Amino acid sequence: RWGAGVWLGGRVAGVAAYSFVFRAEVDLNQKRTRVLILTLVVMAGLAFRALYAIRLGGMGLPTILNNSDDAWGYYHLSTELLKGNFTSRTLSAGYTGIVAVLRWVTNDNIPVLLLIQALLLSTVPIGVYLIASHCFNNATALWAAGLAALSQLLLFNSVNLTRESFGALFVVWLAYGFLRLQSQKKALPFLLLTTLLAIGS
Repeated sequence: RWGAGVWLGGRVAGVAAYSFVFRAEVDLNQKRTRVLILTLVVMAGLAFRALYAIRLGGMGLPTILNNSDDAWGYYHLSTELLKGNFTSRTLSAGYTGIVAVLRWVTNDNIPVLLLIQALLLSTVPIGVYLIASHCFNNATALWAAGLAALSQLLLFNSVNLTRESFGALFVVWLAYGFLRLQSQKKALPFLLLTTLLAIGS
């Protein structure tokens, strides 16, 4: 029922966005309008991710670890890292280290960890918008950002212990970094960020 509610909410938000942008003939050439719409899109995605994280976090650790195929594995490996067991197995995936660091920062509060991860993943639609606006037009970019914000798969990965979540961050910001490099803009911060994300994915 929860998943169906999120799916329905996403569809309602999509229809509302269509009516607002296209039926009202919003001028997307104005930067202020684009920023406003993108902010609303990102906030919608953030709200769904936060609700997902709070809902799942309230179900307890066993449910969290059984909600995805890899959750138990990353939880166990991050536990070994926190104990100081640095082996080829515990260091085989950078995401394990991210989970360990977040567990240490949050005092092993897994629901808060999921919420932090959801907040980080809410930046994916921004990256999608920047890429699409570079390659296509403003309307296409906003639609692409909306799809990324309300995608069921991205929502699921945002609030579960899966490295696909940080993989999405890596791909999006790597692509944007190379676009900036191609257009001879300052790309170093984005390429450094994607290097860190690559380690974590």
